Amino acid sequence: MSSTAPSSLAREIGFGKTPRSRRGVSLWKVIVLLLAIAGVGYGAYRFFAGSPAASGPVAAVPGAKPGPALPPSAVSPAAPAAKPAAPAAPAAAQNGKPVSAQVAPEAPAPAPTPVRQTPGRSLYSQGQWTQAIPKLVEEASTAQPPEAADLLALAADCHARLNDAASAERIWARIVKDYAGQPAAAGAALRLGDALVSKGDKVGARAQFAAAFRSAGLAAADRDWLVKKMIDLNEELLFSRKQTPDSVIHVVQGGENLTTIGKKYKVEPNAVRRVNGMKNTNLYPGDKLKIPQGTFRIAVSKSRRLLWLFYDDSVARQYEVAIGKEGHDTPVGDFVIVSKEVHPSWTRTSEDGRREVVPFGAPGHMLGTRWMGFGEPHRDIGIHGTPKEEETRIGEAVSKGCIRMRNAEVEELFDLVPRGTKVTVTDP
Repeated sequence: MSSTAPSSLAREIGFGKTPRSRRGVSLWKVIVLLLAIAGVGYGAYRFFAGSPAASGPVAAVPGAKPGPALPPSAVSPAAPAAKPAAPAAPAAAQNGKPVSAQVAPEAPAPAPTPVRQTPGRSLYSQGQWTQAIPKLVEEASTAQPPEAADLLALAADCHARLNDAASAERIWARIVKDYAGQPAAAGAALRLGDALVSKGDKVGARAQFAAAFRSAGLAAADRDWLVKKMIDLNEELLFSRKQTPDSVIHVVQGGENLTTIGKKYKVEPNAVRRVNGMKNTNLYPGDKLKIPQGTFRIAVSKSRRLLWLFYDDSVARQYEVAIGKEGHDTPVGDFVIVSKEVHPSWTRTSEDGRREVVPFGAPGHMLGTRWMGFGEPHRDIGIHGTPKEEETRIGEAVSKGCIRMRNAEVEELFDLVPRGTKVTVTDP
């Protein structure tokens, strides 16, 4: 068979009958050509698909924790909103299921209000903080409340970026006072509280965090961050002998004990012991005790299986709980603790309807070491402890309607709250 002469292209890149002296050079030409082709292809991909920098910020890593100071979403106010994403596909086309096979969709959310572009916002987005401040304040003076609060928040952020903390704090305080209930007020309270912590004003910080916690539109991550911050602050402000504006200092007199002191100030005797970190109930004349003067209340989230103990408006404790199982749902609503019992007996109802009293410590007793009962029409519902062997099930829906807690935690809660304490139970 006769051989055919290689084409000029084949000869150029090193195929065919090429003199041996040129083969090394030809191999390098092959590599260069392949790299050129790859580069052109990648460039075309970047052109049509867009790079991360052009298409928006990279998504956060799941499970990443916020920094030690600022909450997850309060680092700085958002820049003017980008173009909204395209709407989702109709229900019939989603998940490959007909509409009848899907859960009924929720009412469509209202379309987001476009952010009005202003000279102040433009300067802010360009990083011209000094020039943006007077423009933003001027624009806020003529804007309606939601937008006015947002513009002032941007102005405060400019001051913060310029290290003018005093001016930033003044604007945040103004937003909290004048625009309560607006989402911007929650963000302002978060940042003001954090600034006050850094200055050592922990009482003021606790008040700001409590104000933010009450605000509408607070992100779940920020709410969890706030709970932790308030608990940490209350560990120092409430559960210590340090005097605060919401407490008084009592000097123990001869013949006094925790019971007589509690009656004098209308607080639970064991609350005085818990707050002052006392290992026992021994008192001596001249001892100084801090007496809390605030009000405790309880909130329970069934969906999150959490109980929060509030001291006035700030969260002092958070506990994991169990709730009612299917067919024995824990009721939602507002309740009051009307009874308290140490080492309670349990009255259970048998399958034939008979009521049987099970003493504390007896086999089958399910109330643990403490009971705090609600009033009518839910006199059989309350907050109580759990048998040791059942404590691993805290966080589940396993009770007959009551709110179960670990024994050590229900004992602390029992000591702190008096009869008459309000309890709010919600589904979310």
